[in-house]
Amino acid sequence: MRKRAVLNIVYTIGMVVAFVIGYQEGFEKKQYPILVGALIILGTFIVLKIKLYKEIKELTKKP
Repeated sequence: MRKRAVLNIVYTIGMVVAFVIGYQEGFEKKQYPILVGALIILGTFIVLKIKLYKEIKELTKKP
């Protein structure tokens, strides 16, 4: 369970970093390829985090 908690923290940090880089480098400086890349990475982290939550839910559901 500790491994999953650390993984959740890593995903959260990755999401924040991708958002900040996408906003600062992509949106403010009008570097749209960087913005698209950051959005893809952000979306990937969101999908992985949802899968992690489902996995944790299944583990806690079993008696």
